[in-house]
Amino acid sequence: MDITVAQVCIGIDVSKAILDVCIVREEGKPQHRKFANDAADFPKLLRWVRHLAAEASCHFCLEATGAYGRAFTAFLVEASQKVSVVNPARVKYSGMARGQSNKTDPHDALTIADFCRKENPPPWRAAQPEVQTLVALVRRLQDLKDQLRQEHNRLGEPGLLPAVARSIQKSVDFLREEITLLKKDIETHVGAHPRLKADRERLKSIPGVSDTTAHWVLAELPAVE
Repeated sequence: MDITVAQVCIGIDVSKAILDVCIVREEGKPQHRKFANDAADFPKLLRWVRHLAAEASCHFCLEATGAYGRAFTAFLVEASQKVSVVNPARVKYSGMARGQSNKTDPHDALTIADFCRKENPPPWRAAQPEVQTLVALVRRLQDLKDQLRQEHNRLGEPGLLPAVARSIQKSVDFLREEITLLKKDIETHVGAHPRLKADRERLKSIPGVSDTTAHWVLAELPAVE
């Protein structure tokens, strides 16, 4: 006779310093608690969840929002826990479809837990090392581009003192040089890995897809379901 194991869904809203956790069980009210986003607190979080889950199977779920959730995701995988890393847009629109608009942290964690319960997203799988490197390079490139845009905007401010303008221009020149070097690093990295290179060429065969767009797709898509 088949035995159905109850499942508990755990939504985690991740920030730099805090993991806001919400547990949704088949019966009872959702349970909320905050933990530090620090390796020392990860075991405490897991013990708390296991205590409330009792004999149920646990499914952790968090959004793919950058570097802040990586260490905790790796911890869960090493602890043999089922964890999904999902596209934030899917969680957002899923919550909106149910009339949820409050953006407090506990509510976000509940929305993620509810999404996990209804959609049962697939388990997260770590990207290959070469993809992880590409992710870091592409995100760094975007950071530099954002900084360059900000400096350009500052140059256009009225009444800028000459000394300040010179300082900003030096920053602009430096950022441009760093962007050029980083683009070369990305090109070298992709070229050194045949699979990445082949995937990029397939993406570029699509009209309108540039090297930059292809690199973003290669870097970011493997991180989410």
